[in-house]
Amino acid sequence: MNVIDGINQILLQVFLILFPILLYHLYWGENDLLEDKRKSRFAYGLLSTVSIVLCMIFTFPISNGYLLDLRTVPLLISFLYGGYRSGIFVTVVFLGYRYYLGGGGFFVPLIVCSFLVPCLIAITPRYQSCSTRYRVFLAAIIALGTSILIATVTYMKMAWSDIQIDKGFSLFFAGYTTIQTFTMWVTVYLIEGLKEKALIQHQLRQSDKLNVMSELVASVAHEIRNPLTVVRGFMQLFDENRKIPEEVKPYIGLVIKEIDRTQEIITDFLSFAKPKLEKVERFSVAEQIRYVTSLMSSYATLQNVHMKLFIADCPYIETDPDKFNQILINIMKNGIEAMPRGGELEVNLRETNGIAEICVNDQGVGMTEEEVKRLGTLFYSTKTKGTGIGLLVSYRLIEKMNGEVEVRSRKGNGTQFIIKLPMVTEK
Repeated sequence: MNVIDGINQILLQVFLILFPILLYHLYWGENDLLEDKRKSRFAYGLLSTVSIVLCMIFTFPISNGYLLDLRTVPLLISFLYGGYRSGIFVTVVFLGYRYYLGGGGFFVPLIVCSFLVPCLIAITPRYQSCSTRYRVFLAAIIALGTSILIATVTYMKMAWSDIQIDKGFSLFFAGYTTIQTFTMWVTVYLIEGLKEKALIQHQLRQSDKLNVMSELVASVAHEIRNPLTVVRGFMQLFDENRKIPEEVKPYIGLVIKEIDRTQEIITDFLSFAKPKLEKVERFSVAEQIRYVTSLMSSYATLQNVHMKLFIADCPYIETDPDKFNQILINIMKNGIEAMPRGGELEVNLRETNGIAEICVNDQGVGMTEEEVKRLGTLFYSTKTKGTGIGLLVSYRLIEKMNGEVEVRSRKGNGTQFIIKLPMVTEK
């Protein structure tokens, strides 16, 4: 066994694994990742299929019928990033092509896959919910364990087949295990880095669009508000004028009411365009949630919605309490209106690593993944008469407070809004 030739061949396979992934992310990955996760999963399955076939074409024979390469890395990637469907498809292609190549070594990947595939199906959902750092670490551990499993099964199969194992076998497998683990670490690190870069670029583009739109909205809103103020003043004079017939005055009142409603919409536009935290102070999140809940309780009762609170008293934050109330009112009101037949609105407050997390859960109609992505954009609302401005203003205010908002929803299973705001030391 020529160890140097084997390692050189494996290093070639490292390139064959990384290059398709890099090419995909540079040209198509950003749109697929942010707009359609199904396309992204399909792409990872396709890339893994290409890589695994290329690895087996440039494989390294260690004995008669026994082939060694880095095929495990694209196999793991197909499960961890493409989902179990892509993973099973890649596994079938891999085993089919390995059978086509022939040799007694076919039973090694068959035995390894019979153990590995069920484990990956169980691990994948948990892996996809992990943080970036933990994903990189966990992927390396999985690759290390898989390499050891392959080496053990190969050794046992060769020993059982009375194939002579020379002294270079252990050295070669030590190098193979190291390279495969390192390749998996580099591959996952590259994928996570490219995904994070795509997300940052998307956020920057959205921020630029919002800034341009903010300036436009602010100027238009000011220009509309001025004539409306004049019109309202004259309508007020008409309403107070005794010469105006009484049967006309209800219509004047209706006009004044609609002007006031228009001005409220303009105020919302200005809040979106120039969100400001006017009076920043330290306050208890729990007390503020109880206060807003009491405000919303009558509205919830009218809609046949029961409100439940699960609140920890510890978190304090430092921001504008009125704007904080505005955010909660908007989100709670949306949750109540999402349950036309009534239900429960649950509000949870918890502390997680110095972050106050306010979770608002409803039992409403829910949203699709595409609808969730469009939340917080101008003029988009899931309500028939909604403008989407209230939620957009809430998103802007949360951003102004150095916070984050996360939305989890499934059609027919309700929606969960999670507001995350940095905590401060208690008084």
